[in-house]
Amino acid sequence: MRRKLIVLLALFVLLAFLAKNFAQENRNDKNMTEKEAEQALQDFREIMENDTETKYIEEFEKTYEEVAKARNRLLKLGKLATPVLIRAIKTKRFNEYFRGTCIDLLYKIGDKRAIDPLIEISKDEAEIPHLRQEALYALGKIGEPEVLDIFLEALKHDNSSVRRGGIVGIQGLAARKIVEFPVDPVANLARNDEEIRVRGTAVVSLGLGGEKAVPALLELMNDKDRDIRLQACASLGRIGDKRAVEPLIAKLNAKLNDEEYYERYAAIIALGDIGDRRAVEPLIEILQKVNVDGDWRNAAEALARIGDKRAIKPLVVAIEEEKKVFGKPAKRLLNAYKELTEEEYAPKNGGSK
Repeated sequence: MRRKLIVLLALFVLLAFLAKNFAQENRNDKNMTEKEAEQALQDFREIMENDTETKYIEEFEKTYEEVAKARNRLLKLGKLATPVLIRAIKTKRFNEYFRGTCIDLLYKIGDKRAIDPLIEISKDEAEIPHLRQEALYALGKIGEPEVLDIFLEALKHDNSSVRRGGIVGIQGLAARKIVEFPVDPVANLARNDEEIRVRGTAVVSLGLGGEKAVPALLELMNDKDRDIRLQACASLGRIGDKRAVEPLIAKLNAKLNDEEYYERYAAIIALGDIGDRRAVEPLIEILQKVNVDGDWRNAAEALARIGDKRAIKPLVVAIEEEKKVFGKPAKRLLNAYKELTEEEYAPKNGGSK
């Protein structure tokens, strides 16, 4: 019995010794990683805050490589770098670009400890608007549903950078499917904001608004600004609602070289995304105008996505016509044929592909 007690006591002493040493090693490792993070951040800041204006492209490339290496060191450390990055974004005497890049690193690392400091920056009226915008972007990537109220408030701000940050923040939450996209306030900016970049960002983000965003986007398809019209077409294609099919088909009537040519391009892509068979015949008409109409290849790809077999015969004709005009058919047409038929294109006359 006495011998067993001695053995147990010896084991207890050994375990206590090992635990103490393990704890000390952990502390040492932690101190080493914190030091490494501090040094990596310091190196990163020195590179970015130096005067990077260079006379030769070789010098620029060298600086770019140094910045990339320093960023990658911090990303490799992951959450171990979070505390030093948080201190960096809160230190206003640091370079704006450096702080913005640290915000970008924090959302890439994805540590939830960054949320509160990012909220603080996003709401700070004394802060640089661009950095508030960056903080809002990052919150959209890693924030919880509760930050939606911060984004909605940002939409009302008098600074356009902050408003754009609010829109993109909402977009980030909605893309992660943790909130329902708030269509009305974003659509209001898309229609009425005085800054075109804010309007464009809002129209793009409405693509996450689902069927509730369709009426606003159909209205924006006729906006006075061409870029807004293009983006409305793209967002409607992303949503895939059938209500957009006829208005999009109407855009196909624009002539080559017209102001509306780019709208037709956007409409073709959107119709392919939606996949409604009502678009097949109008798209075939465009496909048949090889070397006359600039969109025959776009039409071929859209028809392939729709998947209607009626497009196979006119697509073969287009492939052969391209061979006559250009010497060989474009890979885009061959890929469209393969998508429609699940076969490689093989000319019946045995000619070249």
